[in-house]
Amino acid sequence: MLSRHFLTPCLSLALVAALSPAAFSQDLDKLIGDLGSSSGGTQKAAAEALGKLGGGAGDALDGLFDLVRNGSGQARLEGAKAIGKIGKENRGALVDVLTGNPDIMSKVSELTDKGGPIVEKAMSTLMDGNVDALMGQFGSLSDIGDKTKILDAVGAGGLAAAAAAPDLISAFGDGDADVRRAAVDAMGDVGRNNDNNVAALEEAAKDSDKEVADAATKALNKVTGRKAGGKKSKKPGRG
Repeated sequence: MLSRHFLTPCLSLALVAALSPAAFSQDLDKLIGDLGSSSGGTQKAAAEALGKLGGGAGDALDGLFDLVRNGSGQARLEGAKAIGKIGKENRGALVDVLTGNPDIMSKVSELTDKGGPIVEKAMSTLMDGNVDALMGQFGSLSDIGDKTKILDAVGAGGLAAAAAAPDLISAFGDGDADVRRAAVDAMGDVGRNNDNNVAALEEAAKDSDKEVADAATKALNKVTGRKAGGKKSKKPGRG
């Protein structure tokens, strides 16, 4: 059997099913140890692998919380995601950690200085990968500020939140220009290059509010890979 010292986080994940309980414990210990590495890349890879193990990585929680508090760069984000995947019961503690450190909160949701209960709920829901629930929160809100915060959180999910596109398109018709602009901004971050998204953004680019129209044009360019002015970029659109 390969020594655990030669197992990378990705390889170790692939071999988990074949490992004996003792070997699994050794491999888990290796990943937990990697959370404390001086390399941000190693930290990130270990956190991602632990998240994929789900509830089987419960022993890694202390190390993951320490990573979220003190880790390097994007490793913090992967640590937060892993905590959410290991068990929903950890989400409350995770939100406490995030809101106690504005820098970490920025890494997770790009919502620096926009704290408050609604953002805490949005972050924990987003990290749990439940886009439907996140947009469900949006549908129940009447406050414009809370609506835009939810849309900002969806946008922070990137293509992982692509399932929110139909709800974002519905929000293009909101009565408030700030909400419409937040919706088209989010579509620029999460939208795939398909007929529905492109047609909706093209229509939004005709919005009576110039800021919304301009934001829709920029979002359209991001989704399709076009450059400003209608020319295609060398970088393909997101299919």
